[in-house]
Amino acid sequence: VPLAALPVPVAVVLWLGLVVAAGAVAVLVLLRGAMGRQPDWLLVAGVTAAAFVTEPFAATFGYGQVNTVLLAMVVVDAVLVRRGVRGAGVLTGIAVAVKLTPAVFVAYWLLTGRRRAALTAGATFAVTSLLPVLSGQPWTWGYWTDGVSDPSRLGFVRGAGNQSLLGVVTRSWVDAADSAPLRWALLLGVTAGGLALGRWLWRRGRDDLGFAVVAVAGLLAAPASWDHHYVWLLPLLVLMLAPQPRPVPPRWRVAGVVAVAVLLVCPPRRVPFEARDGVSPDLLLAL
Repeated sequence: VPLAALPVPVAVVLWLGLVVAAGAVAVLVLLRGAMGRQPDWLLVAGVTAAAFVTEPFAATFGYGQVNTVLLAMVVVDAVLVRRGVRGAGVLTGIAVAVKLTPAVFVAYWLLTGRRRAALTAGATFAVTSLLPVLSGQPWTWGYWTDGVSDPSRLGFVRGAGNQSLLGVVTRSWVDAADSAPLRWALLLGVTAGGLALGRWLWRRGRDDLGFAVVAVAGLLAAPASWDHHYVWLLPLLVLMLAPQPRPVPPRWRVAGVVAVAVLLVCPPRRVPFEARDGVSPDLLLAL
């Protein structure tokens, strides 16, 4: 890891600068797609600043997480996929090798006929994931044979900070996290539903909205979706604010924007501690 060779203060500044820059790139690409033209740099700066006030982006910055980097890689890749650029899918494959959350987009591209991009992403993921094995890292094999199916490795799955469907069910049913059939049913069922809706939107010329819906499905289906994972709501929020090809009743637009904004600004960790060990309000699912 190159940053490990640097003094800690220098590494921290460089990494956090990359986190913010990646967020700005994601905002730029999403605004350009939603507006159909190059957005003004002041608009990009303003939306980026507003994004980092919200809980997912602030938590990503505070924890030094990689989420905005992965988001930027995938949204840039999505543009390349739409344009049919050779090599599209590589960035997503690398992102999936870092965190499995973006894997849902590979399935989305496969189901919507972008097979070359999906295969490129899959091959890139395979090669990137094999590198630690070939370098003799013993933990790699253990992760893919045991760790990947064990939600407890992700932390306190029952905690209010986990806003995936498994987290919600586990807070009502303590043994849910230990039920492999339930975990797989939630994972496959929600993912399949999100992909089906995404494909339906794509067939109606709304690939951008299909992408955003699939992103939300991936968050709900994952064994654990912490607050900083919800940077993936950004594509949906940008589309909700942007002009649409078909008129949307103002009340629905306002309701949708308010719902997503509340999710972004009100972190589940503000739930009183005593509620975290029982049935928490589960803001995401309530909305």
